[in-house]
Amino acid sequence: MIDTVYISFCQDIQRNPVDRLVTTCNFAISSYKPRDIHILFASGGGHIGLGLSLFAFLKSLPVNIITHAAANVDSCAVNVFLAGRERYLTKTASFMIHPSTKSFKKDVSLSINELRLELITLKQDQDKIISHLSEHSNLSREDAEKYVTLGVSLNSSQALDAGIAHEIKEFEMKKDCPFIQV
Repeated sequence: MIDTVYISFCQDIQRNPVDRLVTTCNFAISSYKPRDIHILFASGGGHIGLGLSLFAFLKSLPVNIITHAAANVDSCAVNVFLAGRERYLTKTASFMIHPSTKSFKKDVSLSINELRLELITLKQDQDKIISHLSEHSNLSREDAEKYVTLGVSLNSSQALDAGIAHEIKEFEMKKDCPFIQV
């Protein structure tokens, strides 16, 4: 049994990287039986549903998850970062929060009903992010809504004040502990 495992996840929140992180966490738990998993984290964001699912998975693990923001944590990746029971960031880390967006392939044609459904879905995703931020940080619902609606990039001190992270400190690894790159 090893008390600590380190995992590096510096990828966007998309199906394959998320699947690899889930598999890596399961492997680390079954192989090493750690008390703590430290996730060195940086991400440009990605799929909102996958981000919230990954958050729920990490929170459900029978170990202490500790997240470390090493660089930019953008968009829905902020929601994943909040899964850490302990959350740290380097002095140069930043967090970008913005309104929900929807990308369309070139030459997409939508009916009024299809467009209305896309708008409803987009609004629901944005409401989920606002609720999630206000539930898992020090941000009030009003402030979370303002951040999401207007868009904001928070430096390490601002993220600390908002309760997105608990402490500014450099990432350090204990000697002889496994380090797994996703």
